[in-house]
Amino acid sequence: MAEIEFNQVGFVYQPGTPFEATALTDINLTIESNTYTAIVGHTGSGKSTLIQLLDGLLKPTSGSVTVGKITVGHDSSNQQLAKLRQHVGIVFQFPESQLFEETVLKDIAFGPKNLGKTNEEAEQLANQAMRLVGLDASLASHSPFELSGGQMRRVAIAGVLAMQPQILILDEPTAGLDPRGQREIMELFAQLQQQQQLTVILVTHQMEDAAKYADQVVVMNHGAVVKTGAPREIFIEPKWLQANHLMVPKTTAFAQALQHHGFKFDPFPMTVAELTAQVSQQLESGAQ
Repeated sequence: MAEIEFNQVGFVYQPGTPFEATALTDINLTIESNTYTAIVGHTGSGKSTLIQLLDGLLKPTSGSVTVGKITVGHDSSNQQLAKLRQHVGIVFQFPESQLFEETVLKDIAFGPKNLGKTNEEAEQLANQAMRLVGLDASLASHSPFELSGGQMRRVAIAGVLAMQPQILILDEPTAGLDPRGQREIMELFAQLQQQQQLTVILVTHQMEDAAKYADQVVVMNHGAVVKTGAPREIFIEPKWLQANHLMVPKTTAFAQALQHHGFKFDPFPMTVAELTAQVSQQLESGAQ
């Protein structure tokens, strides 16, 4: 079932002024329910505008965006946008910078209360969200500003999950984290997607994350969707990626270099685990 449909969507910033700028042109895109989609593209390609339309922060200049049974167009009311936002949660870059309450529990419960939940309901949802992101219950009464950077980010993520979104947008969610923190956060989102049956949309410059976690990759360039497909379909062509200002995932680049030394890959590896398994098998076969 298609959960998200962009139908001939265009968006222009400050139309009719000297500062008019076209950000999106004729976007047609389908994202199925309970899938993991990565949106990639160089800075200025339109990724941020696309997710702001999906979250109801912007209305399309032309065309329409449909999420479930809600369709938003240029003339949509603020009430329609508010309904859309109830289905979509967004984790911005450095989400911990938005923490403000005196305790972890209050901060996580703020969103559900804002949606009309009672204090008891909001706290119950906050406790559930804490468990989902791996935060110990003992931290509920602590100030979020006493926690480590990684814990603060988990508090911010829990605040989004407590509002029970059907769609979770991740806007460069590993920004500022060390390699271990990046792995832990990305694994957390992968588990949440499976366990909670979420539709996850990842906006990233990290091609390795797109290759490892996504079911579908959407490539944007100059405000248009130029290609969609499974990671293997997208990352198999280094010259095409470079022409669209994208880096080749390190695993893919290494596998392509190994091909020049006699290694053969089928299917072509997208992750370190896949590459290791195929290389080991070929080395063992050659030694026998």
